[in-house]
Amino acid sequence: QYTEFIAATDQTPLKKDQCLPGRVWDTGQPAWVPDVVKDPNFLRATIAAKEHLHAAFAFPIHLHGTTYGIMEFFCYAIHEPDDSLLQQMCAVGSQFGQFVERVLTQKDMVRLAKFPEETPYPIIRLSRDGTVLYQNNPAMALLADLEQETARAQKTKWQQLIHDAFLSQEIQRGEIVCNQRY
Repeated sequence: QYTEFIAATDQTPLKKDQCLPGRVWDTGQPAWVPDVVKDPNFLRATIAAKEHLHAAFAFPIHLHGTTYGIMEFFCYAIHEPDDSLLQQMCAVGSQFGQFVERVLTQKDMVRLAKFPEETPYPIIRLSRDGTVLYQNNPAMALLADLEQETARAQKTKWQQLIHDAFLSQEIQRGEIVCNQRY
């Protein structure tokens, strides 16, 4: 039913403070236009009139000061602003922003969970006593080589690195030579 208006919306690049969504984007606040057909700043006014769209309101989807998007709604009739409705929709926008943040966080967690297995470098999680709690595949090879290392000095250096890291409570970098690898 609104194919021309939808197409115009998809094809109209908006700038801050331009049209209804641009105003909301610029201010970060909800906005209401009683009749978009008579709004000189509404770029799609001609098409809105043709498709009998008049009143419109929009609100931001934001969280912690970041605007993720704008939701815009239209009505057939001309309506004066309804502050109560705008406040309710702002709450919806805030909740939607929290949802977006949760989704993004979950995606980051999935990506980070894959990191230890995808890296070519050894990753090892140890307890204070030197017990291996986690090791990725490159770490398995390194630990196997350390176990087979004939020079006791390398094993001692490995144990000293673990001890120093826990003692200072800082992540440190240390090099151990094992089968001509570092």
